Amino acid sequence: VLLVLGELARRRELPGVGSDGGLGWSHKLASTLGNMATVYYMQQDMNQAEDAIRDSIAIRKETPLAGTTIPQYQYALAGDYFTLKNALLGQRQIPDAEQALDHAAEIMEPLVAQFPDNVPYHLLLAKVYYARGRTSMFGQRYPDSVSWFDLAIPLLEHLASRVPGDVQIALILQHACELRGESGLRSGDDQAGLADWDRVMEIARPQDLGRLRFSRAAINAETGRYQRAVELADQMVELVHQGTDDPSSTTFSAIRVYVLAADAVAVDESIPDERRTAQVNRYLERALTLLRSMSANGLLESPEIQQFLSTGEEMRRLREHPEFRSVLR
Repeated sequence: VLLVLGELARRRELPGVGSDGGLGWSHKLASTLGNMATVYYMQQDMNQAEDAIRDSIAIRKETPLAGTTIPQYQYALAGDYFTLKNALLGQRQIPDAEQALDHAAEIMEPLVAQFPDNVPYHLLLAKVYYARGRTSMFGQRYPDSVSWFDLAIPLLEHLASRVPGDVQIALILQHACELRGESGLRSGDDQAGLADWDRVMEIARPQDLGRLRFSRAAINAETGRYQRAVELADQMVELVHQGTDDPSSTTFSAIRVYVLAADAVAVDESIPDERRTAQVNRYLERALTLLRSMSANGLLESPEIQQFLSTGEEMRRLREHPEFRSVLR
């Protein structure tokens, strides 16, 4: 139904288009096209999604409301630009997606200032800032992404206090803190990056803690903070010993971190060659010890784990170890 209505909207073949000053059919047509864009996006048809949402924007801009500061019109137009971002990112058109987000921010910032208690307005602007932070990360512009997350997080914290228990707000806040922590570490801001990760672990949903423990340790290893990464991997192993974490996924996550730490040490030219080799081997031995334990306890049967061990790029150094094959037998 949406697809049919959307095609009629494109051809302006629904009755009464524009006859009401833009508040009736024109608004409905634009909203229909926006929904149509979402349908195409879910079907992974990004070209059609882009066409539909651009048509929605064009219809809104053709109405007499264009150029006004009527809040409902401005909010709807900003929402269209936010949807346009999805279609553009699906086609890897990052600069155009950022431009769409900038349009949305320009519209929403005055609205949020004018209506400080309006939750939907605050949420859309927070989503725009959050998305802008992510697009900056795509381009590895990590200082920029930190700045965008710094705009998003206070808005999300305000919303979380206004609407306690809202799952969507809590999850976006968690992700924003996580990505700010990653961006901070990748941009060299250790103090802020580590503090962000501590915050993430405090506010995270219980079901996300395992993934986040690995992510925090992995990003430390990947950015050369391998000693901190190993400390975090040791903590994961201790959680398994205490019986408070899943023995399969958590142990395998620790293995991955030890191998990533070994990779980081291997390229650290500040360490003398002999010591560097010895440290790489120590970390790989920790990984192998855990791998033996998993094998002895029948925890390597998962097809995902088997495939990752066999072909995963981050496991390459471990596969090259002379004892690796004997552990898997």
